[in-house]
Amino acid sequence: MKLLVTGGAGFIGSNFVHYWLKNHPEDEIIVFDLLTYAGHIQSLKDVLDGLDKMSGDEQGDAISSISGKNIQFIRGDITDASFVAI
Repeated sequence: MKLLVTGGAGFIGSNFVHYWLKNHPEDEIIVFDLLTYAGHIQSLKDVLDGLDKMSGDEQGDAISSISGKNIQFIRGDITDASFVAI
């Protein structure tokens, strides 16, 4: 199964992502988050490859997409129709 989690770097979203990957390790998750005041990419550091090797500035400012095992993080605004168009 594939899941799209909006706000996946926030408190509730990141806890859901951790829960889901622990209980459904064969599923794929796409996390979509703008990383504003409530979203922190560090909340997903244990499931995203290479995040622990980045500095704090790179994690917050420069990151637009990063992947891990069965998970992909995309930084973007869910209200931007041109960004989420297929």
